[in-house]
Amino acid sequence: MFRTIDRRMLGAAAVAALMLHAAPGFAADEGKPKSLTILAGPTGSSFYATAAGVAAILGDEGVRANAEMGGGTSNVVGVSRGTGELGLTMSIVPSVAAAGKPPFQEPITNVRGIASFTSMLAHIAVAGDSGVQSIGDLAGKRFASQPVGQATALIFDDLLAATGTDASKIDIVRGGLSFQTDQIKDHHSVGMVSVANYPASFFTELASTSDIRFLTIDDALAAKLQELNPGYARAEIPAGTYPGQDAAIPTVGTSMMMIASDEMPEDEAYWLTKTLIEKFKRLQGAHAALARLEPADMAAMPGITIHPGALRAYQEAGVLAK
Repeated sequence: MFRTIDRRMLGAAAVAALMLHAAPGFAADEGKPKSLTILAGPTGSSFYATAAGVAAILGDEGVRANAEMGGGTSNVVGVSRGTGELGLTMSIVPSVAAAGKPPFQEPITNVRGIASFTSMLAHIAVAGDSGVQSIGDLAGKRFASQPVGQATALIFDDLLAATGTDASKIDIVRGGLSFQTDQIKDHHSVGMVSVANYPASFFTELASTSDIRFLTIDDALAAKLQELNPGYARAEIPAGTYPGQDAAIPTVGTSMMMIASDEMPEDEAYWLTKTLIEKFKRLQGAHAALARLEPADMAAMPGITIHPGALRAYQEAGVLAK
């Protein structure tokens, strides 16, 4: 037996259906941001490759995401001020920012951790005929660092402080990776510094075309660096990583991490982190250094408070205790 449905009943049913669809836990896209800008690093760097990989994953999920050039310290400022919703930095940077120490002009305490990706190691390359055996030997010579605002510049400053080397005695020139490598190739500088994943393509190319070697950071110097900033970790570049590099290079490392503002909605940070956890196999392909990345590694973010939304995603994934 058929019966006529009253229009008012139909309208009420439609409203109820819409409310059900919008209710928490029912909307498949709940918390999904419409667009995201990811502040990364110089093109050709692992920062940029990682940010581009994240952007591609989010793009396939319907989010307009793009990677933009930036730096490990300037990205903290950018995220704090809303220039980008996400930014890549290193584990040594947030504590410096929170304290308002140089290069930061004031304390920055409104950034939170989303994910940790991989360890970044300090590479200090010098020309084979430079006569430079240690950081102290750079006095009176021309050396290529990166612009203020890059985490590499911060680490180089710490190296100078830890070795008691007067920066004013070094002719420090600053520029991006191409500028730095050209400085060595053209014999304009005795060396360069970069904090990078290994193998870093630009060091592979440089070692293939120029006579270079890498300075080591011994245990005593590493301990001094860790006193300056607990975000440093002991590390080494394995033997054979670069052409002509027959021995392991003792150095220090810091973790690459992605941050967001504390104003990012919890549901948005949750959706973002949950998506990256689910797609971490694809994230592994963004750069060679991410090949062994696991969700538990992503949740390890020393020196910064994890965003509540990201924390919930890691807890649900079983990689952090509730």
